[in-house]
Amino acid sequence: MDYNIDNNTAMVNDIRETFYNTIVCVALENGISADELNGINRLQILMNVVSASLKRIRITSSSGFYTLRGTKVPACFNELFMALENTKTIISADILSRAIQTIATKIMGDQAFLAIIHSVINFYREMNGSVAELSSHNHEFKKYIKNPNGNKLIESIRETFYNTMISAANMNSNIIPQDDIINFEPYAIIGMPALSIIYNVYYSFDVDGVKLLDGNVISAKNCPIYKELFAKMFELKKLMKSQVLDTNQILLIKYKCVNNPSIDVPNNLKKLENHHINKITSNIIDIALDVSKLFGFRENFGKII
Repeated sequence: MDYNIDNNTAMVNDIRETFYNTIVCVALENGISADELNGINRLQILMNVVSASLKRIRITSSSGFYTLRGTKVPACFNELFMALENTKTIISADILSRAIQTIATKIMGDQAFLAIIHSVINFYREMNGSVAELSSHNHEFKKYIKNPNGNKLIESIRETFYNTMISAANMNSNIIPQDDIINFEPYAIIGMPALSIIYNVYYSFDVDGVKLLDGNVISAKNCPIYKELFAKMFELKKLMKSQVLDTNQILLIKYKCVNNPSIDVPNNLKKLENHHINKITSNIIDIALDVSKLFGFRENFGKII
């Protein structure tokens, strides 16, 4: 049975992004460290994370699957999704776990899927300051920072995200307690930049682009660095403006983006969940993953209190 996801359809990039981000989020939520991914038990750890990720992807809808971008993938797209669809009728938890484990074992041997796993490992290396693998963002950073003006812009971007994370920490301590920031809780590594992104997008509603705290505006026309990250923020802003979200819907998005395992989403907010909110949430988490790898994020994270 072939589970290969490497083909030329328009859906492939969305599927890859969904698998990558889901695996990273599951690994962070379970407190997996870079040392564990490089240790002697790394294959079993990866297998457990992939299995948990497949279970999460499996329950995205009653029929078919939704990517992070909101694209619906029919179960018949390929045999991987057909196999996941078949597990939806399994009631026994033990039988389900074995079925998911079988699928995980199969896809772990697929070259296209292994490329996603390598990207996850590289994410951890970058988060922990390893120079073994550098992302395209970091290559771009090293090249651009040689320009004095570029250096000032880098600092402005850094200060904007850093200071808005401080504000987010103060304003949302009910969702991310300060002790969790101090203790470097895994969920907060994504939750803090996610809250910052929400703030920065709303702060930029009146301009064509993303407004920095010093008044500079990064737009599609003048964006000199971190182009992929800002392109995602431009897309997110367009999506959020189109929905005209109210205060409670924004609060629900915050809860979902932070995903604090110790805090339940209030019932009055849960009922507001819909496809549009899920898509916005997924886009924010995607950008937050990018931010968490940039400009010394981990070095400054513990100071955000």
